[in-house]
Amino acid sequence: EFCQKDGGLERIQAAIDAAGTGDVIRVSPGIYPENLSINDKNLVVQSIDPNDPFYIGATIIQGDPNQPVVTINNNGAVCTLSGLTLRAGIVGVYGIATNATICNCRIIDNVTNGIELSEQSSPHLLHCLITSNGQTGIKILPGSGRGSPSCKPVIENCIIVDNGNAVIEGGEPIVIDSIISESTQL
Repeated sequence: EFCQKDGGLERIQAAIDAAGTGDVIRVSPGIYPENLSINDKNLVVQSIDPNDPFYIGATIIQGDPNQPVVTINNNGAVCTLSGLTLRAGIVGVYGIATNATICNCRIIDNVTNGIELSEQSSPHLLHCLITSNGQTGIKILPGSGRGSPSCKPVIENCIIVDNGNAVIEGGEPIVIDSIISESTQL
């Protein structure tokens, strides 16, 4: 239950905490029972080969069902999650004021939402599978305060199907060339 960073083995959160700007954390195949938090960091967390379906499916971050699997609080910093399976948390990815790129990820089997966004989050979701989550595929929370700008995620070449309730709820998503279930609520 370790990840590979610069030739060494560490827990994923320890590697994130030690990472500097521009670092790439490569996660070896395995099941990682961790909840990750990325705060104000420009870095990449990815599987060994984020374009290979084998590594995407074999690199599993399995969260605690009472917390998000990954919380990204960037406040202007940009990070990337790539080629990972994120499952079994209360939410797969919780974004706070983030413009992260989330690509080639499987966000599945979370208790409530696959992705939940707040505070003007506008991530780029690319080639992601978001399915089998208990409530909504992507839930966009309203801004705090009158006149507060909405979250505007770009959802490109994603498959969002078979979630408990809505596919996409709230905000102002930009959906490009994606497969979504018929019950889509934009």
